[in-house]
Amino acid sequence: MTLKEADEAAQKLLPVVHSDIEYARISRTGYRYDERGRRFGFVELYHKSGNCITYADPAFVTLKEGNHGKKAL
Repeated sequence: MTLKEADEAAQKLLPVVHSDIEYARISRTGYRYDERGRRFGFVELYHKSGNCITYADPAFVTLKEGNHGKKAL
């Protein structure tokens, strides 16, 4: 997904999947900069257990299928 789509998913509290792991929602979106000053988008994924947060490239994050009646993007 794009960073814009990730931001929309975060606002709607939609569950997502990254590397075959299901996360409850995207808790934050933003940009980071590497040592050369290049800007990259990132998402912060809140695990459904509530005990873990993972940072990921939004291009490798997808919406969970059948998101329990929540409105899709």
